[in-house]
Amino acid sequence: MIPTATPTTSAANSRALLGVPNLDEMMGGGPPLGYSLLVSGPSGSGKSILATAFLAEGARQVETGVVDEGHRLKATRVVIDSLCSFELAVAPTFPDDFRESMSRPVKAMAGAGVTMLMASEFEDRYSDLHFSPYSTAFMTGAIIVQRNIEVDSCLSRVIAVAEVRTSAPSDELREFHTEDDGIRIGQMLADQEGLLGSRPTRKTVAGLTRSGPERGLL
Repeated sequence: MIPTATPTTSAANSRALLGVPNLDEMMGGGPPLGYSLLVSGPSGSGKSILATAFLAEGARQVETGVVDEGHRLKATRVVIDSLCSFELAVAPTFPDDFRESMSRPVKAMAGAGVTMLMASEFEDRYSDLHFSPYSTAFMTGAIIVQRNIEVDSCLSRVIAVAEVRTSAPSDELREFHTEDDGIRIGQMLADQEGLLGSRPTRKTVAGLTRSGPERGLL
């Protein structure tokens, strides 16, 4: 938990900066204050590291941040890491409809001006692009998606901004790395295409493409 304080810079800009170089720019300046942000990706893709960066940036902006709990702390940033853990916590009380039980705190926090980051883990299925096994994307104002890929027989990760409702986000798919001090967003993989599908290809200098066993998806 980060101590209670008065919001400053991000509130003035009406954006809750994520604190990840280049990612805020990809989102058109960061997620709007009071919106919920869904970070969707498979296990090990960096969701928790992004959530930590989100809270740390709040501290730099003199905001209060908290993981998985709420109003009595007067938090302006809340992280739910992850939706699977949250479901297990609420299941004994709300066993029938997780989406309905989730929508109540999301709406309450939005009404209080709290910016929420929700991490959603899913198994990579490259035949379709989905963001959450709980169909909760409709509750969110912004969506970041992370995927594991294989590049030249090495594990790599890519990140994209799928939606920001109040601005026009970048449509770039960029490689990123997790390091000791956080997430580093790299460049577009300009020589490749089809990375979100089941048959990725590498572009050639002549503009043609070819498939190859060395360029696959996990």
